[in-house]
Amino acid sequence: MSHDVGEAQARRSSARRSRSGLRRAPSPTTLRWALAAVAIGAVVAAGITFLLTGGAPERDKLQTGRDGANGAMAGAAFGTAQPGDCLSWTESDYSDLSKVDCGKAHLFEVAANIDLNNYPGTEFGSDAAYPGEIRMGELNLEHCLPAAQRYLNGHLDPHGKFRVGMINPGKAGWSAGERTLRCGIQASGVSGHQRPITGTVASQDQSNIFEPGTCKLPHAFEVASTVDLGRYFSVPPTAEEQDKFMTGACDRDVAKYLGSPGALRNKTLTTFWDQIDPDSWLGGSHLLNCWIGKGGDQAYAPIEGSAKGDILINGKRPVPPPPLPAGRNYN
Repeated sequence: MSHDVGEAQARRSSARRSRSGLRRAPSPTTLRWALAAVAIGAVVAAGITFLLTGGAPERDKLQTGRDGANGAMAGAAFGTAQPGDCLSWTESDYSDLSKVDCGKAHLFEVAANIDLNNYPGTEFGSDAAYPGEIRMGELNLEHCLPAAQRYLNGHLDPHGKFRVGMINPGKAGWSAGERTLRCGIQASGVSGHQRPITGTVASQDQSNIFEPGTCKLPHAFEVASTVDLGRYFSVPPTAEEQDKFMTGACDRDVAKYLGSPGALRNKTLTTFWDQIDPDSWLGGSHLLNCWIGKGGDQAYAPIEGSAKGDILINGKRPVPPPPLPAGRNYN
C-alpha cells in the first residue's frame, strides 16, 4: 500500500456522494479543506500561482528558482528552449537544467516564451531591479496562464493534475540583462517537489486521480479504483448522471477490491467519490476515483492498515453490524 499525503490539491467545490448502510461521508467542503490544510498549511490559495517550487508554503519559496540559479545562469537549455520542448533537472539549484525527450520523464513542458523587453516602461528596463517573487507570481498569472491555455487550444483542466509554471531569469540572470520568461506546464506536488511527467500534456488525461491502494490524509481514506467516465459519456454528464453511474461502478469495484460484497459493511466503512465539473471535462479530465473511508458528519476517522486486511478505526477494531435480513443486499 502506498502513502501519498502531500499532493492532494484543494479544487473548486463540487458535489460528492457516498454509499454506506451506516454513515454518510463529510461534505465536499469539509473534505477538500481538510486536504488543503494538510497539504499546504497556511498558504492562502487565492493570490499567487505556485511556480517552479511546486507550492512550498514558505514565502521565500514562492518564486521560480533560487536567486541566480536558473535562467541565464542555467546555460543553453534555458536560452534556447522553445514551446514544445521539455526540460528536466536533478540539482536543487537547477544548475543541470537540460532539454529531454518529452516521451521520457521530465519536469516542465515549455508553452511560451515571454520577452519582457517588448513591454514599454521602466519596470523591465536595463537598469531595473529584479521584480521579486511576488511580482513574478503576478507575471505568471498575467502572461503564462493565458499562454498555456493557447498552447493547449483551451484544453487545460483548471482543477486537474497540471499547473501553469514559469522559469524566470533569477536575480543573477536579470542583472546580466536576461528578460525572457519561460512559461510552461508542470505537475507540482505541494511538498515543494515536482512530480515527473512522461509524454506531452496534450496527450494525457488531466484528472487529478491516484493509484488504487493510495491512502490520503494519513490515513483517513483509501483509493479502491479508477473509473473512466469518458468510456460511457460523449458529453459532460450531469451531477445526477455521474452519481447514478458511480453508484454501481463503485459498488462493484469496492467489492472486488475488498474481496467480497459484505466486506465494506462489516468493516463499517463508506464508499464515496468526487464529480467532474464541466470545465474539467472539456479540459480533458474524465477519470474519477472510488474511495473508501470512515466518514462522519464533520471529519474522517483515522484508519490503521489497508481496508483490504485487518484495520483499526480510531485505534479500535471495527465491530461488524448485525447480519442483514434474508433477501437484502449490501447496497
